Amino acid sequence: MIPYTVNIKLAARTLTGTLNLQNKTAVDWGWQGLIAQGCHSSILIIDPKTSQTIQVLERHKANVVKVKWSRENYYHNLSSPYCLRLASGDASGKIIVWDVVSGTAHCEIQEHSKPIQDLEWLWNQDASRDLLLAVHPPNYIVLWNGDTGTKLWKKSYAENILSFSFDPFDPSNMALLTSEGIVFITDFTHSKPPGSAGKKVYIASPHASPAHTKPVPATAPAPTGAKKALNKVKVLITNEKPT
Repeated sequence: MIPYTVNIKLAARTLTGTLNLQNKTAVDWGWQGLIAQGCHSSILIIDPKTSQTIQVLERHKANVVKVKWSRENYYHNLSSPYCLRLASGDASGKIIVWDVVSGTAHCEIQEHSKPIQDLEWLWNQDASRDLLLAVHPPNYIVLWNGDTGTKLWKKSYAENILSFSFDPFDPSNMALLTSEGIVFITDFTHSKPPGSAGKKVYIASPHASPAHTKPVPATAPAPTGAKKALNKVKVLITNEKPT
């Protein structure tokens, strides 16, 4: 029998509806296969297999800007089963931890009145399954107990923090995306705030953004360090000076 290939074009499933611009980052696909999506001040729990909304969470008063499923990778049995737990943050700075099955708010957290920039459950440690890290504008990272709403520690940085990401191979390494570049942290731990300010890597010069740029006469730009190095390589290879 000769094998053959059949190409079938399947249309993508589309969930129609009207969202607010602030909802654009409020979506998370959970470990259990469910999608959480912010829709104005509500949160929709969607089964992607059927494209049906199976739960609606309503308690936020402002637009939802972040949602994050808890991975729930802890020991469980019949008497202590997994629960569907979700953290959400809104434009007013409020964080709510949900019991998704019952549709109730388990815990509410409020630190500032500005939109939550990022959320992440600390799942890669054995101290507690309730640790929730959040970015509060303009430049704070705060570790919360997502079960009680207790603030465990708070750390501020010099730059405005937009989001963060952990090293998947070493949870003590963390990268903060800021308005100027990236700050690398190598001493992150849940027991205390990072002791150092981190290593800063600027994507561009800190004074090269439009807010810091002043009008200058139309002259040829001076070569940067990378451009100078490239010119030197050209001279060594071709024995010709670059134009």
